[in-house]
Amino acid sequence: MRGAGNSRLRPGRFRRRHPALCPPKKLVKYVGLNPAFDDTGETEWSGGIGGHGHKLLRTLLIEGAQAILRCGKTPLARWGKKLLASKGSVNLAVAAIARKLTVAVWYLMMGRGQRWKNSTSVCSAKSAR
Repeated sequence: MRGAGNSRLRPGRFRRRHPALCPPKKLVKYVGLNPAFDDTGETEWSGGIGGHGHKLLRTLLIEGAQAILRCGKTPLARWGKKLLASKGSVNLAVAAIARKLTVAVWYLMMGRGQRWKNSTSVCSAKSAR
């Protein structure tokens, strides 16, 4: 049925051939939260986020990460605050939390969210692996 939602956000878009062949990095890249880099010439530069990808989805994840960092008391918020204290950059911590949220979304989309069913935070799934 055409017009029923955004077809670019279908779960099948990320697992065209086989779900095991598409890592969560592919969704992170699709959203545009992958690190930007430039390795042309003799110098290499890395930093920030790529910025290419689904702008609305990236914006929503960044806003969610800002809310988690600002007033969250979950293990993910504590991890983000520890990263903020060590690196000193709010934007870096927010982008890192947004990347973790994106990976959590990937696991849920692939049907591997059973580990998180009774969990209170996204971060505890990483320790369950």
